[in-house]
Amino acid sequence: MAESPVWEPPPTPSAPAPPPQWVLPDQPPIAASPLLPERPPINWGRLAEQLFAARTLAWAGGVATALGIVLLFVMAASRGWVTAPMRVGTGVLVSLVLLGVAIELDRRRWRADAILAAAGVGIAGLYASLWAAASIYHFVSAAPASTLAAVIAACAVAVAIRLRQESLAVFGIAGAMLAPVLVSREVTAGGVLYASLMLAATMPLFVRFEWRRLVSVAWLVGLGEAAALVIASRDHTGFGGPVLAIAVVSALFVCLLFLVELTPPVRERVSSLGWLIASSAFTLSLADVFLYAASRHTAGHSLAGLVLVGLMAAWALCAAVPQVVRRPHADLTDIMAAFSLTLAATATGLLAGGSALVCTWAAQSAMLVAAAERIGSRSRVRQQRITISAGVYLALATAAALMIVSPTDAHLPTFGDGSSRGSIALGAITVAGIVYCFATRWLDSGWRLAAWLLPAVALAYLPLWALSAEWAVVVSAGLAAALFGFRRSRWLMSWLPELVAAGIGWALWLSAAAVSLGSSAPIERLTAPEWSGVGDRHGLIGLAALTAAAALGTWSLRLPRRAGAEHLLAVPVASLAYGIAEALRPPHAMWAWLGLSITLAAVVHLPAIRRRLCIEPLLAAAGVMLVVGLTASWAHDHSLVALADHGTSRGWPSIAIAALAAAGLATAMLAPLHRSYALWLPYALSVQLSTMLLPGQYPLVAMAALAILAGMTTIGWPSVLRTRLVRAVIAEMAAIGAIAVTVLVLLAYETPRMLFVSSHAPATGLAAAVAASAALFVAAAAARLRARQAAWSIGRVQIATGLVYVAAGTALWTLAAAILGGEQLVAQPLRASVHDHFQQGHVAVSISWVLVGLALVIVSLRGDRRGLRIGGIALLFVALAKLFLYDLAFLTALARAVSFIATGSVLLMAALLLQRFAPQVKAALSDDPTDPPT
Repeated sequence: MAESPVWEPPPTPSAPAPPPQWVLPDQPPIAASPLLPERPPINWGRLAEQLFAARTLAWAGGVATALGIVLLFVMAASRGWVTAPMRVGTGVLVSLVLLGVAIELDRRRWRADAILAAAGVGIAGLYASLWAAASIYHFVSAAPASTLAAVIAACAVAVAIRLRQESLAVFGIAGAMLAPVLVSREVTAGGVLYASLMLAATMPLFVRFEWRRLVSVAWLVGLGEAAALVIASRDHTGFGGPVLAIAVVSALFVCLLFLVELTPPVRERVSSLGWLIASSAFTLSLADVFLYAASRHTAGHSLAGLVLVGLMAAWALCAAVPQVVRRPHADLTDIMAAFSLTLAATATGLLAGGSALVCTWAAQSAMLVAAAERIGSRSRVRQQRITISAGVYLALATAAALMIVSPTDAHLPTFGDGSSRGSIALGAITVAGIVYCFATRWLDSGWRLAAWLLPAVALAYLPLWALSAEWAVVVSAGLAAALFGFRRSRWLMSWLPELVAAGIGWALWLSAAAVSLGSSAPIERLTAPEWSGVGDRHGLIGLAALTAAAALGTWSLRLPRRAGAEHLLAVPVASLAYGIAEALRPPHAMWAWLGLSITLAAVVHLPAIRRRLCIEPLLAAAGVMLVVGLTASWAHDHSLVALADHGTSRGWPSIAIAALAAAGLATAMLAPLHRSYALWLPYALSVQLSTMLLPGQYPLVAMAALAILAGMTTIGWPSVLRTRLVRAVIAEMAAIGAIAVTVLVLLAYETPRMLFVSSHAPATGLAAAVAASAALFVAAAAARLRARQAAWSIGRVQIATGLVYVAAGTALWTLAAAILGGEQLVAQPLRASVHDHFQQGHVAVSISWVLVGLALVIVSLRGDRRGLRIGGIALLFVALAKLFLYDLAFLTALARAVSFIATGSVLLMAALLLQRFAPQVKAALSDDPTDPPT
């Protein structure tokens, strides 16, 4: 381990004290980082020597001399010192002297930059003198001036060859090519022909000296003059000088292209200059054709199209030149072949029209694909290039087809009104698109899917173009089904991925579905008021075809299995449901939907089908169909009105079938917990059915009976249900159902109003109240059994105990209703005694509550049942409270007296019993256990 740092004390005061430092003992000193080498200082003298070298001075002197000659001429002309011939002659003389000096110095082998500068100034002086003689003084016309310019260019080239300086040749040739334009101040056909001669003169110089800059400048000047001539002659069509001049320049460009690209020993790629020359040659040749033919016709055919056929053949021959001269150049050949194909496409477009044009371009695309396949084994790059060319032809064919089959009032006013020309065009696009997809099989899956979109769209649009709406749906669905089946067959092609096939098939199906919903079986009719559109039987054949195709498509996606593919089962189910809506009138359509739900739920119980279709989509489809059928039944029959107006039975068969479907859906759930909770739906529908079939309070009786059934099932719990349902859930169903019935009874029938209004008939809901009480007691027993398996409570109160108390309270309330109702029934014949009997009924209620409380206390004392004792004592106090709070305030004097006497007597008896069994009573009112009396 390294030692800790040691503090060094500062030195004595005699020397200046350095700042204290931390020293690490036994540690090697840290090596100093190497310094970067210093940048040497700028040598300004050497830089000045390079800047003011002999070459710089020579060119500066040449430029100054040339400017001096120009200024001399300007000054002499302005002051009249020399005449015009003298000015021109002086310029020529000085220029020639400079050229002679340059040649002589070169002959003496003086290799100085002043020689090149002098030669350049001499050539420039000759051109300037010629321009002055022709343009300013008009001593010579345009033709002799061009000849003299050629002579000057020849001199410049000769001097350049002598001095081995390319720049002189560039200057001389460029000046000669621009001379006619500068002299005549316009671009003419003769000037362009003259420039083409200068352009031709550069070729041997390139072969001999490989002066590439000379060729580049000559090409650029020639292109500029030719383009200017095309623009200037655009309004003068027909054969003439401009057409001839442009043709000559184009031909020279082609020759120059061969010279530039085939001369080098290595010929792998086309150079930048070669690309420029090739594109300019093609552009000029195409412009020359339209300059000659424009929109003229001969024998009913486009003259430009006929000329383009010949030009196409010329470019095709040019593409073969590298092989003929045994200088193969694949890229150059491909470029010229592409030009030829482009001209072929253009010529076809001008000569043919309509579907013939589409078929021709589609056929050319297919032939290029075949050529690419043949050449693919030798050159992958060339195969891709040819494939791209095929794609261009296919794009042109597609654009032409769109002009024919665009859905307008003129082309396609309604389904099936398309012409045969459009059908042929769409068929050609489909076939060519499939062939092109074969050619692009080397692309990634995403790009292949994009390539397949074109034939898929064309194939989907063809039935819409040629057939009526319903038969278009049938054919499109049939195509989709065929593609789904082909996808699962052993003939599936490797270049058609199964996912792509599935995507195209579903796209065809969706297009057919859109046509069906919009035209053959319009969805607007199904939403018409009063259900008038349901069952109109529109487009049934198409809907049947869609259902079959969707079922086949769902089956086709199972192998290879894909995540979530099984949920496509919803598509054929939805299509079938829509077909049912078109085929059947209400309520049969609702019954069919519910029957379909039952069928789908029943299929879950078949293991073979369940393994293939999976449980989740079957249950989802069955649930959706149940919801659709039930909602439609509620909307059509207004059967929910029966919840308030019992006995309104309109539409009860639909609800009965829905209850069966819900029960079937519940049984289809394989998990016992899910199945148990799913039973709530048939439970609720059974309650609604009872409200539709039973009048008055009897739907509540039926609802209580269902709760009792659930409770008895929980108590008995047969062995057949032990592995299929969850006992706790059924107990919850019994408890909730019993409580719901009780609440409804208290809200609708045995309301608290019966204690205060004598005209109320409390016995009208007596059957429902008795059923609710029974249901609560059974639910309490079921809850007690459930509590043995797992605690079931709300806070510290056990659900079973709470249900017992609620059931007891409901029973007492039912007893009160029975007593008051009985008194009302006795008083019905004598309307005057209704009030008296109501008073007597309340006396009987008070007495009955006290007696019941006393009975509970007695029973609890015999068996030491603490809960019963607490309930009995509490009921006694409730009766006592009723005596003072209600009877004393609302009953008559006689009824009040009878009530107090009877109730008091019972309370006295209860007091005697409580005094006799005081220890048990204390135990009932406290949590401390006591010993029984001796």
